[in-house]
Amino acid sequence: MKTILSLHGLMSSGEHGTAKALSSLKNVTVIAPDIPLDAHEAIALITELCHRHQPDLIVGNSMGCMFAHQMHGFKKLLINPAFHVSQSIRKKIGEHKFLKARADGATTCFFTLSLSDSYEEVEKHQFDDISASDRSNTYALFGGLDTVANCYEEFCLYYDASNAEFFNGTHRLSEAQKYTILLPKVRHILGI
Repeated sequence: MKTILSLHGLMSSGEHGTAKALSSLKNVTVIAPDIPLDAHEAIALITELCHRHQPDLIVGNSMGCMFAHQMHGFKKLLINPAFHVSQSIRKKIGEHKFLKARADGATTCFFTLSLSDSYEEVEKHQFDDISASDRSNTYALFGGLDTVANCYEEFCLYYDASNAEFFNGTHRLSEAQKYTILLPKVRHILGI
């Protein structure tokens, strides 16, 4: 049995579509938490989950990638990584609706400058301590039509560029792409 830790994007929840698609894999357990809005709380939770469950793969979407790639010593798949979430938050100060319901029942959140600052603090050190193993065991999928975040060049500065692939899509994988692009890639990485 393999374990995958699935980390959602900024306005989503553990009920996101990527986690549901991953759950369709045989002999795989998917852990998909609601990531706390505060960046420091998020890092603490994800670090604890990694220590407790020792996932065979961490799959991040957008913001989730910024946290995923900081979990050293694990295989990672980053889908349209957003390494600078603080900038997005700073441009959207105010109340926002979550795309998916959260386990605690929250349907909205509020972006503040201090929230943006918490992300900026975490972002400053996100590329620290990347090992040779991290470089070769971190993979990425980039939507060629993504207008939300384009971190391909930054990915290639720190990771093996041959582990990056482009797909014909936007920032979010379509339902079909989750099954035709994502799942085959996960099977390949895990050898299942």
